[in-house]
Amino acid sequence: MSIGAAAIAGIPPLNGYVSIGLIHDALLERHDLTAYVCMIASQALTIAALGRCVVAMVRSRGEPFERDERLRPPMFIALVVLAVGCIASGMAAAPILNKIATPAAAALLDANGYAHAALHGGGSIAAMRVTFEWGNLTELATTAGSIILAAVVAARIRGRRDATAIERMRAIQSGSVNDYLAYQFAGLIAVIVVLVV
Repeated sequence: MSIGAAAIAGIPPLNGYVSIGLIHDALLERHDLTAYVCMIASQALTIAALGRCVVAMVRSRGEPFERDERLRPPMFIALVVLAVGCIASGMAAAPILNKIATPAAAALLDANGYAHAALHGGGSIAAMRVTFEWGNLTELATTAGSIILAAVVAARIRGRRDATAIERMRAIQSGSVNDYLAYQFAGLIAVIVVLVV
């Protein structure tokens, strides 16, 4: 869980660092500072929430859990495979970008060339290159800033037990599958409306 949380937080050298970095680069290239700031804020909140989860999982408790059992081998293997995947896909970012992301981006950005190639059994798509620099100081500073902001947020909410806020959050998201499906459906409708308009 810790490795997954660190990957989602965008900690190098995990895969999340590369994908978040690519999004940051695209937003900065387009000079879309509003979206960039919103992404950093959401990234900091995500890091704070996941950090609190990890801390809650590893700290000792005065009382035993209601249900505490060892991981069964298949679950342990699945978690190890996911953790290794987060590390490996981050470390092997260059070949993944060259072999998977670049062709996908080229097909999306050259829709006419892709359609012609797909419908007529061949053709060419405009060449492009998707790259990521591990040593990009802007990205490293953004990641460090997000982590610091997350630590500040986590420290500010630490120990707070505002019952009304918790009740409001549970009213919005109880954690049930129905809630996730409802939010996914609402998001899909919102995306369709934005694309159509």
